[in-house]
Amino acid sequence: MSDLLNEKILLTVIAACVGATVSLLVQYFLRRKEEKRIRRTVNRYLSDVILPTTITLKQETNSIRTEINKFDHSLSLGNFPVLNSSVLRSFRIDELYPVYGDKVSEIVHIMGILDYLKDDEHKPIFVFNEFIELAEDHINATLDDEEDPYSDEYEHFEKCPFMIELRSRVCDKMNDFDVIFDDLAESIKIVIT
Repeated sequence: MSDLLNEKILLTVIAACVGATVSLLVQYFLRRKEEKRIRRTVNRYLSDVILPTTITLKQETNSIRTEINKFDHSLSLGNFPVLNSSVLRSFRIDELYPVYGDKVSEIVHIMGILDYLKDDEHKPIFVFNEFIELAEDHINATLDDEEDPYSDEYEHFEKCPFMIELRSRVCDKMNDFDVIFDDLAESIKIVIT
């Protein structure tokens, strides 16, 4: 009787161990599958959406530098609503850490940059539109002025110290954007490699 009882106990223990092992293996493979999904989602979002948008924005800053030296503006710029961190924020840090390890700090850095750029006043299009508005307001305000030393609005646009300073400030802001976009692109490359 005791041999039969010992045998049943042994079989129960073996079955429990096998069940626990199978359960752990299933959990492991499910976790690996989830980590693969997270990596694929984050990498695709960064490489297929954010990185190309960053490159386009950098090209726009170069176009703005050229365009602000022209009196007539014909530049068409994008607003880029996709430039936000909502996809990255949909994953908790404790979900990202097993997938990316120490690169999580770069992902957090990317989220910070994207949150900064999400606001309209932190986009090149806003700076350019503000430049056009300030330039037009300044020139229109001085057109009727009898003491305006410039013969016409074109000369005023080219030679006025205020306009020269305004163009310089816009160029400085475009340089700041370039630094931000380069930093963003570098962080993305670190994460996806």
